[in-house]
Amino acid sequence: MTATPLWRRPLHQRVDRLAVTDDAVVVHERNTRLVRVAPDSGAATWDVPVGPWPRELVVAEDRCLVLPATPPCLLCLDLATGHVVWRADVPDHTGNLVVAGGAVLVGGWRGYTPVLAFDLATGRPLWRDDRPATRPLAVDDAVVLGDPGGDLVRSVGARDGATRVRWTLPAPLPTGDGAVFARVGADVVARCAGDLLARLAPDGGLDFARLPAIPLSTTSPSGGLLPVAPVVLGDLLWLPEWPTGCTALDARTGEVAWRIDPGAPVTSVLPHRGVHLVASGVVRSVGADGRVLGRTWTGEHVTALHRLGDDVLAVGRSALSRLRGPWPGADPPAPQVVR
Repeated sequence: MTATPLWRRPLHQRVDRLAVTDDAVVVHERNTRLVRVAPDSGAATWDVPVGPWPRELVVAEDRCLVLPATPPCLLCLDLATGHVVWRADVPDHTGNLVVAGGAVLVGGWRGYTPVLAFDLATGRPLWRDDRPATRPLAVDDAVVLGDPGGDLVRSVGARDGATRVRWTLPAPLPTGDGAVFARVGADVVARCAGDLLARLAPDGGLDFARLPAIPLSTTSPSGGLLPVAPVVLGDLLWLPEWPTGCTALDARTGEVAWRIDPGAPVTSVLPHRGVHLVASGVVRSVGADGRVLGRTWTGEHVTALHRLGDDVLAVGRSALSRLRGPWPGADPPAPQVVR
């Protein structure tokens, strides 16, 4: 089965940074350019230089935030026009970028650089914390930070940096670049080292579950769940496996809902019209019971999937495509009413 491409945009490089909202797609392309792409046509609405290989890219409200690799700075662009609203200097190697409570937080990448907070509207510096930190997670007007390789997690006010809640985990957090926190309802789930998943309540309560044992891969004797935060998909927590496959856990009980191993790394999962679209080069449709309902070829190797209106934005190795099904097992789209 083949999906119908509504448009395709070559980027002339591998897809490195991408931000997708309901009405905007912003992508880094052609080595130094940041481009806003019209979701309905794939045409550029603005195109500005930001330097090669930005570290982070986030769209928040009517702003686009980007961390260029060189020179080290934080740029705030107007989402409608691409014009620079403000610019802030940051230390070299600054990574990670989240927006919460009208503040922009950067830093903490691998514990190399301090966590810095700026006002979203003006770029005015708000606070600084020199302690090592994991990739932050925005939770309303606060952010959750952890100590890489340690067992302390803090919720701090996004605008003042004041600690609101502390948790002590039953096992240390992983080190590395990946996200270790995910939001599940009002709680935060932390991926601990080893085989533990901790659930942090906003009142300071803590519970944890032991992750299921994953059968060893047929291609590697050291297969298992990767030490990164789960991706929250409705009532499911998706955890990628190494070197191939993924496991979906029930978010309420922590029990395995389904597991799929297509024989290639699973790089993205997207709930879409009653099925899960699983990208691992080709796109597989997976039902609620984990059964593979069919495969869809998009014309190229797919590395990520995003919802774009009623359609799907597929990220290829060097191009973006807006695709319209059919997707095996998916509910048909609502009929278009012509007036």
